Amino acid sequence: LFDLAISCEVVVCCRVAPLQKAGVVDLIKSRTNDLTLAIGD
Repeated sequence: LFDLAISCEVVVCCRVAPLQKAGVVDLIKSRTNDLTLAIGD
């Protein structure tokens, strides 16, 4: 999934638990220099 996510211009995660959303943000921030934004929860 990481390879798919970094090949996209934008990734939107909706209807996921706050912990899952945080995990996605941490994964992207730790492996890339891409901008991340998490809204809500």
